[in-house]
Amino acid sequence: QENLSIPPLPMFKNVEKASQPIKYPSTTTTTITQTR
Repeated sequence: QENLSIPPLPMFKNVEKASQPIKYPSTTTTTITQTR
């Protein structure tokens, strides 16, 4: 279960993005803003 403790950047971003996409003012946030 060490992987769950420290997931990779892409996975971590996906989890955080699903939780709070606005928290990350990055290119990903821009995509979500357009979708919303």
